[in-house]
Amino acid sequence: MSQEFENQIKESVLNDKINLFWKKYRFSILISGILIVATFVAYFSYEVFNKKKNSQELHEYSIAIEKLKNQDVEQSKKVFKKLIHSSNDNLVLLSLNQLLIASTHSKDEMIEYINIVLAQKKLKNANIELIKIKKAIIMFDIVNEKEIRELLDIKNKNSSFAKIQQSLLNDFINSKNKTKKVDIKNKLNEK
Repeated sequence: MSQEFENQIKESVLNDKINLFWKKYRFSILISGILIVATFVAYFSYEVFNKKKNSQELHEYSIAIEKLKNQDVEQSKKVFKKLIHSSNDNLVLLSLNQLLIASTHSKDEMIEYINIVLAQKKLKNANIELIKIKKAIIMFDIVNEKEIRELLDIKNKNSSFAKIQQSLLNDFINSKNKTKKVDIKNKLNEK
């Protein structure tokens, strides 16, 4: 019987401690619980919002592609211009690519779109390097060596695209030297 009595006393002491702890810290416990639940609700709401936003943007992209196929270039360009400001890297790159394809007749327009994307500074470094390579290729005939060196980060040997950039720079230098040689020969032939 003493064992039973000791168990009841231990149980009573434990209940008293729990009640005292609850009375002392109930507001802190309630606030902590509410904050935890609110954090989970906010996180999942944010994720649902992002998925919905991304799906809406992908839908807009699909519609713009259809418009482009149906020769409605201006309407599709308008949608692609909006989508290059997206937070989705892949969608930005796809939209930029479609804008460049739709604007092949105007290098200035192509460069403008690339500059908009580069100015946002939201893309990963590898994507930025690819866009800069694309810009260098577009501007190949209209820039000087200093500008193309600034555009291509030749000094960065750790770049994934270091060989491509070096090759592009070499091609640029060779093309300019050949142009100079042709100009010199033409001047000599005129005399």
